Amino acid sequence: TRNLIGESTYQNKAGNYAKIIPALNAGDQWQIDGWQLPIYCWRRNEKGGKEYYFRYTLFAVIDAHSRKIIGCDIAESENTENILLGLERAARNTGILPYEIVADNHSFNKTKEADNLKARMDAYGVKWTVDSNPRRKAILERTFRMLGDLHFKGKYGYIGQGIKSRIEKGITQQELKDIYTKPENMLSFQQVC
Repeated sequence: TRNLIGESTYQNKAGNYAKIIPALNAGDQWQIDGWQLPIYCWRRNEKGGKEYYFRYTLFAVIDAHSRKIIGCDIAESENTENILLGLERAARNTGILPYEIVADNHSFNKTKEADNLKARMDAYGVKWTVDSNPRRKAILERTFRMLGDLHFKGKYGYIGQGIKSRIEKGITQQELKDIYTKPENMLSFQQVC
């Protein structure tokens, strides 16, 4: 009994960090989330003038088995339309629905559209999992980091990962940041896409 009590105590403490079983087949699990792109942009306002220092959000759907982004959308924020478009594109691109969709506790989950989507998915046997444990979406989080490090870091306008970044070269040189943040040098939404 002493060994069982020790195991039980360990399991209770390590519950959030227990090994996540990987997806064994394509379509077993999709992970969804949004990522604020590390580039300042300009956009047109309703009067036709320019607004500066604007950042867009990439919403992505990744297949946890292949580790590929299978659907995405770029918008002003991670909102209901952005999420639904990304999921629709994933379904169209793959021609299937997954066994499970893993999402974080986003405000989308509290909308009528989400309730309707979850009910329809449930009717098709798709499990919608909302989890606050970041390890449940670790593949997608790593993909966003790789996208920043391998793709955006070498592109014009990359402003870095923020001043608290612990990653070597995660902070853009101040000279470049000064150039990129001048309104006349900022990229448009189309250029970022």
